Amino acid sequence: MDWVGEFVFGRAGAAFRGSSADNSAHAHATLQLAVSDSEPVKLEQPDGSIVVGHTVLVRPGVLHRLHPIALVTLLFLEPQTAAARRLLDRAGVAEVAVIDRPVGLTDSDMPLGATLAAVEFSGDTDEADPRVERALAFLSSARGPRPVSRAAAHVGISPARLRALAQVHLDTPLTAWLAWRRLERAGQALAAGASLAEAAVDAGFADQAHLSRVTRQVFGITPGTAGGIMRPQAIASRPQ
Repeated sequence: MDWVGEFVFGRAGAAFRGSSADNSAHAHATLQLAVSDSEPVKLEQPDGSIVVGHTVLVRPGVLHRLHPIALVTLLFLEPQTAAARRLLDRAGVAEVAVIDRPVGLTDSDMPLGATLAAVEFSGDTDEADPRVERALAFLSSARGPRPVSRAAAHVGISPARLRALAQVHLDTPLTAWLAWRRLERAGQALAAGASLAEAAVDAGFADQAHLSRVTRQVFGITPGTAGGIMRPQAIASRPQ
């Protein structure tokens, strides 16, 4: 079985629908929902235990491996969003949990972008420290060296304080969130036809090898495999 399907980006997340194949243990800076209408999803944890269900949630930063499945929808929601916070509340203290399917995921025939949006924007805006919100907005478009230091100066706090506040708000280190955003930019470049080397530079990675290492850490697959999923699709830039 190969990784074959559709991949889209949203405002504060991304989604994949299709068949999944081999992947190594990895951890996202986002919350992940793995959803299947047919055969159940199987997610393996580092201790070898397997969580089985039709809607499985993985908390940000938790190592896991997805067993190959013929058809699955994977939703990646950034943890600062209200939708992610509500879903994390459903999981309680569990790192990987079977949960009730959220509204918006009941129709597997719905276009993938619409499915992501239905979950991503359900409910009210999450309340956060406004300094963190401004810093994340700054970092979303930041280029160049020392982005965290520059973001901290932008909102008037120390880098250490920003990292601490972001850790509480994101449930994951700020560096992991930044890696996710860089991978998103690399994915959009690949979708537009860039080479792996070009995508790495465009997204702010040191080089292609750096992009490869981070892609394996975050998705458990190579950039070549990820690019094969993304390139056939006309992925628009993140909505404003």
